[in-house]
Amino acid sequence: MRIRVKKISPIREVTRTDVEGTIDDVVMHEDFVDPKKRNVEVFFKGREGSGILNFSYEEFNGLMKYITPSLKLVKKSKVIKEK
Repeated sequence: MRIRVKKISPIREVTRTDVEGTIDDVVMHEDFVDPKKRNVEVFFKGREGSGILNFSYEEFNGLMKYITPSLKLVKKSKVIKEK
C-alpha cells in the first residue's frame, strides 16, 4: 500500500509525504445507539512510517462499490518465478 499526502503549512509551504507499507489490521466500530457514528479504521505499518486511515461507514461502502467490479474481473492469478 502506498499513501501520498500533500499538506499546506501555516506559512504556506507545501509538504509532501510518501509512505509505503502493509495493512496491519482493519477494525470496524459499531454504534447501536447512533448508527451514523459507525466507522472503519485501517491500520498500516511501513519501514518509514505508520498510521491509521479512518473512514465513515458511508465512505467505506462507496469505496467498496467502486472496487468490487474490478475485483470480479480477476478470476485467477498465478505467480511465475524465474530461476
